[in-house]
Amino acid sequence: MHGAAGEDGVVSRRRSILVRPVTATAFFDRASELARLQQAVESLRKGSPQWVAVLGSRKVGKTSLLLELMRREHREDTAFAVLDTFEDGPPSAELFRRLALRVVDAFFARELGASLESLSARPDEYKATLVESKSCAKLPRELRTLLLGLPEVRADMRLAELALRLGERLATALDRHCVVAWDEFQALARLKLRAAGDALRLARAVWQKHQRTAYFVCGSERTMLRDLVSRVKSERSPCSRTM
Repeated sequence: MHGAAGEDGVVSRRRSILVRPVTATAFFDRASELARLQQAVESLRKGSPQWVAVLGSRKVGKTSLLLELMRREHREDTAFAVLDTFEDGPPSAELFRRLALRVVDAFFARELGASLESLSARPDEYKATLVESKSCAKLPRELRTLLLGLPEVRADMRLAELALRLGERLATALDRHCVVAWDEFQALARLKLRAAGDALRLARAVWQKHQRTAYFVCGSERTMLRDLVSRVKSERSPCSRTM
């Protein structure tokens, strides 16, 4: 698989097709692309968060790349949340509940030894587990309340905004960093959220000023993702940059 990573923040994925994600010893031939993403993670830790577009057809190995990055770059100061728009079929507003729960797991699952996303189908068990987290106990009361209510909150624009801000809010409150890696990100353009318009536009508006969270947006619609990263690059503050 050939990969090209340019100065516009784009990593291109081509050639072999993968049936399902792989990591560790099953992961190979991705050194160049992985190195570029690792550079972006290091830049985040130094205070310069980046947007990166990872381009390639579906099933070409983008998710494997992201999961291997998460495996290699795991540190207590950096939480990783990896999401695929089509994990549970066509995207709906419920996608944002999954994003929020994936971020919650990124910050608390290792400490608790349990996946809060998996427990979310049983709200009482979810809440009982989350309150055991010492890190969660350090959060402002309002943020703790939001986290405890995630399994039952209505799936609407309010949930979408909460989910899109959550990584940055938790990273700030806990003095950590967060990486959100989202495959098939361009499909958000087809998900409408009433007054906010399409979900892609909402995500861009919410994320572009974040300082403790890096966003790796992945997909097959090259023109759209290149344009998205280029626009964010031009609008961000001088202290931020893209690859």
